Amino acid sequence: MTDESTKFFGLIRRAGKLEVGDMAVTSALQSRKVKAVLMASDSGGNTKKKIESISSEDHIPVVITPWEKKVFSHAIGRDNVAVVGITDLGFAAAMLQKLSEEHPDRQDYTQCYTELSEKQKLISSRKNRRK
Repeated sequence: MTDESTKFFGLIRRAGKLEVGDMAVTSALQSRKVKAVLMASDSGGNTKKKIESISSEDHIPVVITPWEKKVFSHAIGRDNVAVVGITDLGFAAAMLQKLSEEHPDRQDYTQCYTELSEKQKLISSRKNRRK
């Protein structure tokens, strides 16, 4: 578990931008707070279906990480965690950038990172126009 991306979870959690667990992520998705969802590689089928179904309504990326629940839980600092939601666009883009750099063979990480960074640039340009 030496990946930089697993260490990055601690920073996101301390910043208060991480929803942890199936119920918390589902609730945050329904209130449209989540910008990206990350799941353990051994998450249950029903959990995957439910999260992907809710996420697809608002085009929220759902990424299956290379880590099993044990590693995923340890990185987050909680027991038995299969799914997390990142509620900050900048943190979500940064996490997916780290994942795409560590796992260049996974095109889904790169694609999600590109989508989130473009969304972030668009929002930033809109804010600058208002000033």
